[in-house]
Amino acid sequence: MSNPEYAADLAWRGVLEEALRAARTVADDWLRACRLTALVPHVEGTARGELMEEILRTVRAIADEVYRSRALTMAAGWLDTAGLEESLRIVETLTDEGLRLSLLAGMTEHLTGSARHEAVERVLRAARDTTDEDRRARSLESVAGRLDDPSQREEAVRIAGTINDGGSRARVLGMIAEHTEGASRQELLDSALGAARSLDDAGSRGYALVTVAERLDGAARRETMEEALRAALTVTGGSSRAHALLSVAERLDGVARRETMERALEAALTVADDEDRSHLLLVLARRLDVPVRADLAGRVGPAVTHRVSRAEALAALVRNTEGAVREEILEEALNTTRIIVDKVARAKALAAVAEHLDDPADLDKVWWVALTALLDGKGNARVLTMLARRSRSGSELRRRTLGRVLELVASPDNEWYQLNMLTAAAEYLEDADQLERALGIAASITHQWGRATALVAVVKRLRDPARLEEALRAARSVTEDKSRAMALTAVVERLRELER
Repeated sequence: MSNPEYAADLAWRGVLEEALRAARTVADDWLRACRLTALVPHVEGTARGELMEEILRTVRAIADEVYRSRALTMAAGWLDTAGLEESLRIVETLTDEGLRLSLLAGMTEHLTGSARHEAVERVLRAARDTTDEDRRARSLESVAGRLDDPSQREEAVRIAGTINDGGSRARVLGMIAEHTEGASRQELLDSALGAARSLDDAGSRGYALVTVAERLDGAARRETMEEALRAALTVTGGSSRAHALLSVAERLDGVARRETMERALEAALTVADDEDRSHLLLVLARRLDVPVRADLAGRVGPAVTHRVSRAEALAALVRNTEGAVREEILEEALNTTRIIVDKVARAKALAAVAEHLDDPADLDKVWWVALTALLDGKGNARVLTMLARRSRSGSELRRRTLGRVLELVASPDNEWYQLNMLTAAAEYLEDADQLERALGIAASITHQWGRATALVAVVKRLRDPARLEEALRAARSVTEDKSRAMALTAVVERLRELER
């Protein structure tokens, strides 16, 4: 029997109905809404409409407003017209203005026609009435792409004009312009540029200018980017200057991008405080995506005093250097991990180094360092899981690292460690024998929620009918309703994926 046929056979045997029954027995309204909503994509026809009505009744019963709004957000994408109207009535039950606004704005994505118009109108009304300018800006941003009615767009622009902060005003006007055409678009962009130029602080002005420049074309874009760069270059103070230059550099191309990134690094190197300098250089190294001068790259390591940060910053630089300099920086990163005394910190550093590498030879070096690093089981699993993530699908290194992870996970210090490591590694499992072993480990976890969570992670990788049958038995063995519903839902989702 083929996988699709087997999947259909299992579905026929009532796995979906079993998952629905388990979800309906969950006592907590919030969790029951979550479990039922997860099953909606697998229910069809009139049964789906009935299930959505049940979910909305459950959502309305949730006492906590935060969880009520979250549950409604999850369900919104599956609602029909009648359901959306009921959801708007549920929104009105929220007394927290911020929650109500956020939910209304999010729902406009799913609404159409008069319902959408009314939801946008409510957001605009709230934005106009609030005295909190940040909330006003966020509200306008949330509906900037849904101002289908010209009168609503005009009202949004008018409200944006009442925002005193030039940066926020420029950002909002730019977002509205992005969804506007013709002469009106250019007028909005001109207003956004005026708001950006009104800022006294050079760093804030430079950032505001680049956010507008991204929506311009041709010469106007180039000239505004140059204006933003000039503003950033006038910023004094290493940290402020570095951040200002980085915000511009990330939106430039070619030589200008590289030179501005290098200027940001040079500014960061001048920061006097060790902790601030280390953090800033790490941030820059992570976001660096262009080759940098060898002499500049060589100054980063000694300037980062925190060893875990130094190892990661150096590894991030590896991808932006070449030849002998590249090899020297990688070796310095690995040597830095070797001199870290604390095992937890050493594992964190090695995993961070691996995260920035993709060359198989480089990753193999991390493997050998990990073998001799005298890490505990949890630390080893952390590093090896990162290696599996960064290694190529089907590679010998991935198979080797995951095999070692499973060895460590099979004999844990405690079940929470076992659960965390297994769920982290499961995403990269490909080998049939390793999948079988992982499934056995998941099924052996005694904690009900822990077993269900581990099964969810492993089931996503299964293809073999026998393993799916085993996973189903393990899911059925979970006695706690909310956890059994979660595990059974994972089996249903995998069956549907195999059917497709």
